[in-house]
Amino acid sequence: MNRFTRRGFTLAELLTVIAVIALLVAVLMPALESVFAYQRYINCAHNLSELGVAYGTMFANRRLNGETGIGALDSGWPKEFEPYVASSQTVFWCPATEGVGNCKQASLDAYYDEVYISGAYQGAMSLSESASPWVWRLSQTQFNVFLSSPGHGQGYNYVGYIPDSNPNLYYYLLEDNAWKGGGDKDFYDIIFKIETDGVNSTITCVVGITGYVHNFYVVKGGVKDIIWADCRKFNGQSVQVKGVGISSYGVNTVADQVLPGSGGKILIMDYDFITAAGSPYDETGGRAQQLAKNWLPDPNNPSNGPRFARHYRKANVLFTDGSVKLMSIADIDPRVLTNCAQFWNPK
Repeated sequence: MNRFTRRGFTLAELLTVIAVIALLVAVLMPALESVFAYQRYINCAHNLSELGVAYGTMFANRRLNGETGIGALDSGWPKEFEPYVASSQTVFWCPATEGVGNCKQASLDAYYDEVYISGAYQGAMSLSESASPWVWRLSQTQFNVFLSSPGHGQGYNYVGYIPDSNPNLYYYLLEDNAWKGGGDKDFYDIIFKIETDGVNSTITCVVGITGYVHNFYVVKGGVKDIIWADCRKFNGQSVQVKGVGISSYGVNTVADQVLPGSGGKILIMDYDFITAAGSPYDETGGRAQQLAKNWLPDPNNPSNGPRFARHYRKANVLFTDGSVKLMSIADIDPRVLTNCAQFWNPK
């Protein structure tokens, strides 16, 4: 009768298998990175296409209202486009730009509280711990300790906001008559819970037991937006607040002078700044310095061109006819006068 003895792998065999796996990973990684890079390029182009549709819709809507053009395009252009964007704020953000250059998504954090007594306006304060000693900002961890402390705020030692494992969830606690610099300092009169993804937020009125009328509002794009008029009526309720993020795309600041559908002129491009200074025609302050600075090669990697040449050393460009093209920086560099006339200037 045959007997077979089962044995384990030898050290040499194990090392051989590990070496083969490492070799396969080394071979596949460049291909995988190429796939990811291509997907980022496609997603970026899709974002710009959607912004092109928003641009045309905005123009048509303004014309129906008896207005001409689309209005001047400056650093606030995402606010102008926002009502016409079909998806979300992510459309203003190139997937390849996180942590790059001067483009950062803005958090919705400009909250204010205004106080009325018998219909008379008393004052307003920013919901920022640095702006008022009558406002506390607490992480979830701090808030749990606050709730378990004697007399709530009267027994809680507030040392400032300390982020915990979830910095996108925090609370604002107000002393209800802080506007006049008094109160029992229990900070259990008005409490707002904030949950944010960095741009959009869910706000919950956790406590609203003040004796006064407190209106809660946020400033978005320089516009005051009332969230709750008299917080006492919304105790325990939540509301979704859509923010205005900073785009990682740059708009041609004179593109408002070009009608939608006309080809050959740059509207928006994947660019480090929210305004793509590309035309001497636009003499707005600071454009010349921005033009000189941001079309130069990346100082950390001069062979790759400007920092915004993120897709195969090129940039996605949206034209006023709605087309999106992957363009070489040299082909659209506004410092070349022929490029300026062809792509940037409205006439």
